[in-house]
Amino acid sequence: MDKFYYINLTKIIIEITIEAYNELGPGLHKNIYIQNIAYKLNKTGFKYNLVLNLPLKHKDVPLSTIYISNLIIDNKIILELMTKEKILPIHETQLLTSMKLAKIKMGLLINFKKMSLNDGIKILLFHNNNFKSHLLSDSFKEDKKDP
Repeated sequence: MDKFYYINLTKIIIEITIEAYNELGPGLHKNIYIQNIAYKLNKTGFKYNLVLNLPLKHKDVPLSTIYISNLIIDNKIILELMTKEKILPIHETQLLTSMKLAKIKMGLLINFKKMSLNDGIKILLFHNNNFKSHLLSDSFKEDKKDP
């Protein structure tokens, strides 16, 4: 998949998420948002899973099966929804771990407890053992330059 595919899919996911937020408002349980977003994804034709079962191994010894209970969209992006006061580093770490285990390069961490959803969207990228995190609202802020 190319860069354009990820940009287009991310744009669609964020639009659907903002639509769900505008319809339902902030602060509800994340499962309500998941159901609403899943319904909207059905209309787009993108495939998604609500749960991904991954066998976990250590040195080729089967340990257990883990369950990632987020929206996994088109097997390319993990959408982690939360309703917390703020996104903490542990939330990013948990999503990054899910991304590594599922071998997915991109994740969206979205906090529905914010008064403005744009302040609650983080994009996480994992490529070649490098991790980047970017708050979406930072994309819209202009650089303040002293006159």
